[in-house]
Amino acid sequence: MIEVFLEKAKGGYMAHLFSHLGCVARARSARGLEKAVAEALGRYEEIARRRNFAATPVRRPFKIKVVEEVSGMPIWESGNPAALFGPDLEALTPEAVQSGFRIMEGLRAELLAKVRELEPAQLQAQRDPNRRSLGQTLEHLADCEWWYLSRIDDDLPYFEDKCPKGIFPRLAWLLDKARQYLLELPVERQALVFVPHRHPTSDPAERWTPRKVLRRLLEHEFEHLSAIDRDIAAAKKARHRAGG
Repeated sequence: MIEVFLEKAKGGYMAHLFSHLGCVARARSARGLEKAVAEALGRYEEIARRRNFAATPVRRPFKIKVVEEVSGMPIWESGNPAALFGPDLEALTPEAVQSGFRIMEGLRAELLAKVRELEPAQLQAQRDPNRRSLGQTLEHLADCEWWYLSRIDDDLPYFEDKCPKGIFPRLAWLLDKARQYLLELPVERQALVFVPHRHPTSDPAERWTPRKVLRRLLEHEFEHLSAIDRDIAAAKKARHRAGG
């Protein structure tokens, strides 16, 4: 049995696995949830094995148990709010931060291993006007690390004046900055429920907590890994056709 926390929106469902933090699965209907969860969990477990972070073994076949269901907006559409679940209200301790960032480092290592082999022109090539190039996706991931931290701190300064140039140094610096910030949260803010005023989503009353910030950092990275796989395959195919 796998416990899932379900976000229901127009156009589908998003299942969140708090037992495997960062793992999310999207399905267009309730009927497709179990298959989507199984596929996402399989990808997550493969990354955990390659990148050496802990992932609780799950016996197959399994059923899913919906622990909590929240109605919302399609989180897979940029700018929409993300659900707040019961476990997000628990205090984010330094131990929870370190555990979460061991997973985050594994997901990031997986992502970098995929894109470092590409040439700059391949990173910047935009094959679909409705989608980001691979380079733009990396910039987006970097930008979002500040944005997620700013969900619980309206006074958080912008990092750009201190951030190194170049996308790979920038990603590494921002990841370390996010870890440091969450590790240094005062005890009285570790379970804070906050409504940010800067750069809100389409719901200006969206509630955030430190645990929701950590969860969404991991989920966002995991979500983009699958899309990057498709983009890399397209980039390699284009290079092959060009005779590269």
